Amino acid sequence: MNDKFSVIIPTLWKSDRIYKLLSDLNTCEQVGEIILIDNSNEYAEKIKTIPSKVKIVPRDQNMYVNPAWNLGVSLSKFNNLCISNDDINFDTSVFHFIKDHIDSGIVGQSTSNYRTFPSSMNFKVEKIQERPSGWGCLLFLKKSNWVSIPEKLKIACGDDFLMDSVYGGAWQLTGFPIETRMSSTSLLHEFKKIQDDDIATYSSTCSPFISVLTITYKRKNFLEEAIYSFLNQIYDGPMEMVIINDCPDVQYVFDHKNIKVINLNYRFSSISEKLKYGFIACGANNIYRLDDDDLLCPWALKCVSQQINEKRGMEVYRSENHYLFKNNKFSIKKSSVNNGNVYSKKYILETNFPNKSGNEDVDFTITFPKKVYTKQNQSTMIYRWGMGTYHISTMGFNNEYTLKNTDNLCANESGTVKLIPTFHNDYYSQIPADDLEKYKVK
Repeated sequence: MNDKFSVIIPTLWKSDRIYKLLSDLNTCEQVGEIILIDNSNEYAEKIKTIPSKVKIVPRDQNMYVNPAWNLGVSLSKFNNLCISNDDINFDTSVFHFIKDHIDSGIVGQSTSNYRTFPSSMNFKVEKIQERPSGWGCLLFLKKSNWVSIPEKLKIACGDDFLMDSVYGGAWQLTGFPIETRMSSTSLLHEFKKIQDDDIATYSSTCSPFISVLTITYKRKNFLEEAIYSFLNQIYDGPMEMVIINDCPDVQYVFDHKNIKVINLNYRFSSISEKLKYGFIACGANNIYRLDDDDLLCPWALKCVSQQINEKRGMEVYRSENHYLFKNNKFSIKKSSVNNGNVYSKKYILETNFPNKSGNEDVDFTITFPKKVYTKQNQSTMIYRWGMGTYHISTMGFNNEYTLKNTDNLCANESGTVKLIPTFHNDYYSQIPADDLEKYKVK
């Protein structure tokens, strides 16, 4: 029962491939149900005998493909989902393989699957950062990871939104031949205007999945405040916070669906290695670095979303400055290397960073990236100085010395520590009133 799939197929009955598709799916042991969204309400004329697993959902008028995906998911009864075009045919043995590979994110198709037809299949799942052509023709994911596609997107960009939004990120299946005449319905002239509008809407307004990465080491009080600032975001898009703790003596515990605490039983050799591990652990393609002694402004992720929509494809997004707090009191708006920087996971994975502690933020933000977008007249982060934060930047660049010195300065924490997110001081009310008004935060 737990291995079965709900297969969701919107159709306008424009392709004859749908009949073989329904027949093959109906005889597949791994398929528990087939939810057919009939967007033209023609099933009575188009299909004489309804296969036993098919549940037809007739529509009096075309609701279009992306809303149909949302509807199909809401009606599905199995946690394994398959979203299929109606104009494809494929070997259903893929379900036996894919059920063990969809916990990690959303799996689509490699462009090569439409061009090569090997005599034997060689299934392989690979992480991707950019959507290949045809990726969304056949998708697999867990229902528990589904993120509802915005209603304003009708035909195009539904797969782009899912790629940006599903927890765990996007993957592609290779070594799997698919027969299709690509986009046999969506490329019809009657849908061109809607598609163009969808593309413009997605590029300018849709909220991408954003990860906040926080590395920590025996600084419970600071960490609780950082978490609290994440929980107070006014962002309405999908988001997560990933916390990397590499102190083997401490296990931090906090139960929240959008927060993942990773406690490791070993210590990294440098801050850059710890960061690289954390970036990879994040589910989103856009990752905001928040040190455990800094805070997000309530509008931080909302502003980041706007930056991404304004300039897609950048390696680093950042604000012009941050709010500098000294000993928990607002001092000045100031620029530094870390102004609340957001990194593309693709950029991180493709770059070989030096193994060092101190100045690693310069490498990640200034030295290596070629495509950086800095938003003028904007601050998204509270940068704190004093209060025993022992900034790594003051310790030089020797990894062994930095780690030893940190041990001498940090708190005496051990065992299982339950985190209780809260602010120990009043921060937001100290932000300049003009900025609070600008971002509509009281």
